[in-house]
Amino acid sequence: MRPSAVVKVGGSLLEHLDALRRLCRELGRVMGRWRVLVVPGGGVFADAVRRVDSRLKLSSLTSHLMALMAMDQYGLLLADLIPNARVVRRLEELEGGSAIILPYLEASRDPELPPSWSVTSDAVAARMAERLGVERLVLVKDVEGVFVDGRLIEEVEASRLAELGGACIDSYTPRILVRAGITCYVVSGLREGSLTRLMEGLPVKGTRVLPR
Repeated sequence: MRPSAVVKVGGSLLEHLDALRRLCRELGRVMGRWRVLVVPGGGVFADAVRRVDSRLKLSSLTSHLMALMAMDQYGLLLADLIPNARVVRRLEELEGGSAIILPYLEASRDPELPPSWSVTSDAVAARMAERLGVERLVLVKDVEGVFVDGRLIEEVEASRLAELGGACIDSYTPRILVRAGITCYVVSGLREGSLTRLMEGLPVKGTRVLPR
């Protein structure tokens, strides 16, 4: 049975440790009620790769692989904070229920994830949702959603994200959303209970990105 949702936990939440711990406790409850695949962001681990890349001008492939390894590191951190978390490295291991995936093995061999800094953990999560046939992707970040001129956009088409400018979703993710028919929700991990409410189908402050 496929997951109910793919949930990406943004690495930016490492700047808000109390909120991250609270979110991880919530994730433990969510993963017990619904079948969920958690995809880690990169956070400070990916930022370290970016700094090294900017200084040494690494090849795109090398920096891409290192950034995917950074996601694995954050995934291990999340597994330590989420009660009763199960860690997998392959999508085929999801038969056992909810899990956190360490993305390197799957994403590093995926031709649909080209080596580029425009392909972030958002795109990795969207691609895993596509491969699993999951139509709901939740991006948990340190912002409430997509803002334009200081105003929260509650709903937007994926194809329009690029023209909005400054959107909190990478430029590669929208093409996956459109191609796969995935609806994406951007919610804040700083707002307690948002993820649970979203899974329950209740109104949540954030942005819904439609797959068109």
